[in-house]
Formats: sequence, C-alpha cells, structure tokens
Amino acid sequence: MGTFPKKTRPEAAVQAVLDATAGGLLYLDDDGGILGVQAAADFHLFRRLGVRQGRNLDDVLPPDLGGTMRHAIRHVQTTGQPYVFEDRLDQDTAPRTVQYRLTGDVDGILVVVHDLTEHRTLEAALLHISERERRRLGEDFHDDIGQTLSGIWFTSSSLQKRLAARNLPEADALGRIADLLQRVMQQFRGLVRGLNTIDLEPGDLVPALQAYAAGVEQIYRSRGLRCVVIAPAACNVPNDQVATQLYRIAQEAITNAVRHGQATAIEIRLADSDEGIRLSVCDDGAGIAPAEARGHGFGLRIMAHRARLIGATLAVRLRSDEGGTLVTCTCSLDSPGEPDHHPPYRVLFDG
Repeated sequence: MGTFPKKTRPEAAVQAVLDATAGGLLYLDDDGGILGVQAAADFHLFRRLGVRQGRNLDDVLPPDLGGTMRHAIRHVQTTGQPYVFEDRLDQDTAPRTVQYRLTGDVDGILVVVHDLTEHRTLEAALLHISERERRRLGEDFHDDIGQTLSGIWFTSSSLQKRLAARNLPEADALGRIADLLQRVMQQFRGLVRGLNTIDLEPGDLVPALQAYAAGVEQIYRSRGLRCVVIAPAACNVPNDQVATQLYRIAQEAITNAVRHGQATAIEIRLADSDEGIRLSVCDDGAGIAPAEARGHGFGLRIMAHRARLIGATLAVRLRSDEGGTLVTCTCSLDSPGEPDHHPPYRVLFDG
C-alpha cells in the first residue's frame, strides 16, 4: 500500500489504478533515494526487496538490477527522455518478468513498475502461432499457387515455340507473356522464402541476409529499391538462436521500411563491437509513426520480443535530419541467448 507522506485525492485515484493493474510506483531523488512508495495490495515485489521510503536503491536492489536502474536514471537526467527496461526476477514459485518505466520532472524521478509475466507469456504464444501460420502459408503457396504458375509458364512457353516454328506473329506476344510469368515466379519464390520458417547456423546469417536483400530488390525492382548488406566475411555470431532471431529482426525491419516507410534505399550492417554482435537496418523512408515508435506497433513489439529471446537490446532511432529509421539490435557475447537485465527496447529521437 502507499507510504507517501499524505493521501491526496489524485493519489487515491492512482491507488485505484495500481490496484486494477497490479503495479507499483517509486518516487526517487536524483541520487536514487526513495522519496515515496505506492503499490497495489497484491503487488509484493517492493515488500520482498525491502523497498520503502527513506532507503536508497543501492541498498535494496540486486547488483545487476541496481546497475541497470542507475543507467536508466542517468539517461533520464541527461536526455529528458523516458527509459524502459525489463528484468527477470526469480521468485520461489517461478521467474517473473517485471517492467520499469522511468520518467523525470523537476522534483525527481518517477518509476512505474508492472509485472508483465502473463503478458510476455501470451506474446510468446502469439509469436509461436504466427510462425506456425507462416510455415503453413508458405507450404500451401508453394504447393498450390507455385505449381499452378509453373504449369501456366510451361504451357505458354511450349505454345510460343510452336507458334514461332510456324512464323506466326503471335509468337512474340506470347513470348513476352512467358517472360512476365517467369518474373512473377521469381518474385513469388521470394515471398514464399520470406514466409517459411528458418533455422540458421552462425555461419549462415550473412549469406541469408544477402539472399533476402537480393530477393527484396527483385520484388520491388519497379520502385528502384536498393537493398545492400555490409558485413565481414566472418562475424562472431554466438549460436543458432542468435543467428535466427537477428535474421528475423532484420526481415521485420526491412518489411516495415518497404511497406510502411516507402523506402528506396536500405542498408543492413552486421559487425562485431565492444558490446557484442550488432545488427543495424537503416532506411531513407518516411520513418515510423510516434505511436508505433513508443512500442504500440505490432512490428516493433515482435522485434522487441525477438531481442528479448536472445538477451539483446533493441534501439529504434527516427533520423530527423536524413529521414528514415535506424533499427539497431545488439547481443552481448557474455551470455548470448539469455534474457537477463536487458532493456527490451529503447526508442531514441534525433533532434
């Protein structure tokens, strides 16, 4: 329950919201001192950690969580922008996923805390269903539409040869139709490859990104789209899961850039950094809408979930000067594939 100095009508309203959402609030000074605590009756995290008014975060939080919280406080203080991160809390019953959202004002820092365990479980289930449906659609398209297109192309090519053998003028028109069908089939194969689920080994990531980029260029050739991959011959990708999820994150970022941002140039970079393996996707499109950037868009949520699966951070930057969007995913090499004490996404704005 609340331990603020006195209860006001707005605070009572906040208490009602916290009770309805099973959340908690912390009010901090700039040094991490706890000025106030308020929580739902069934929100036990603060009690378990010994969080109460008058103490300091350094005294009550585990070292890893405390370090992330200090970083978040500095971010809010220096940029004035909110900071969101998640942490796995191992309890006696089962691990819990807790989200911390920090915002600042002239008097201190407000931390909104929510238990997202059930939400993340549902999110994972939806992603599993999505992957299963992608696989089913890919197989159905390949078996049905793909075979039909192949049959039409074979028939038109055969007929074109027969007409050409008789020197009939219709042969040229039918040849052009056959060429268009072959181009459609190439684009269709690219779409099917995008739908099919994929399990990559570490050494397959760069070739897979290059193949996907080439397919995207082929599909959107009429727009003059340029999609390139810049990566070293050998990149330190830790394991199969990291390779697969980085590929899917790049795929989602490219899809957003092409379909929603109407980009004409996309650059995919993969490189080793001091923080770990880093993937970035940069485009020159219209950028993402502010509501989607703040985590309300389904595509961003899917990318954030995939980043969480491999213990990575996901940052989305709106490029106000150059235009377009920059998506960056960084996976630490210390404990790859282990989601622990990492922000699921940070949304940064230029200018």
